[in-house]
Amino acid sequence: MSIDLFHIIDDVQVIIYKDGVYTQVEVFERDSSVYAAKGRGFIRLLAGGRTTYPRATWLQLGSHHKINPGDNLVAPSIKQGLRICG
Repeated sequence: MSIDLFHIIDDVQVIIYKDGVYTQVEVFERDSSVYAAKGRGFIRLLAGGRTTYPRATWLQLGSHHKINPGDNLVAPSIKQGLRICG
């Protein structure tokens, strides 16, 4: 059984807003979803600036991304990099 780990997306960062503080953090992908580093963990980035962490929103992703019908941001394989969605 293999575990799908978080993989950094090179040269991509996101601005996270939480409790009045803006933080620029690295972006990761796992199972085609996009995540932001949060302390020693990760929060998933959702459409419309929402995240899986209720008190945090994301403002700007340093690259283009896709959104699937489930309202998650979708990262293509990290080998292909993020692409502009048509």
